[in-house]
Amino acid sequence: MSVNPDAINKILYEMDQQLQKTQADLQMTNIQLQRKQTSSKIAELTLKEINSDPAANLWEGVGKAFFYTDHSDFVGRLEDDQKTLDDQMKSLATKKTYLETTMKNTIQHMQQMMGQDDK
Repeated sequence: MSVNPDAINKILYEMDQQLQKTQADLQMTNIQLQRKQTSSKIAELTLKEINSDPAANLWEGVGKAFFYTDHSDFVGRLEDDQKTLDDQMKSLATKKTYLETTMKNTIQHMQQMMGQDDK
């Protein structure tokens, strides 16, 4: 039983559209992951610097003003931010893995439909 070539072309076109969307999503996820890693590194270095001299005065900028901030409060907020960033990075890494798998499977299925199975 043969399959209509127009139907195959339509299916391949739809798969190609899905592949392009997945590639765009993967690229965006990689950019987001890099940004979160950069923010995490900045928070880590800031925390390390602050903890190196706990007696130092901490001033936090709010708009055009600076306010004295308690050391323990600031470190607590920074650690909370670090935990949030770590959770977001884990979520993005999971999404990246999913998108990579989706791309791989889509390409494999397209190759099978075109009769170019590399197995």
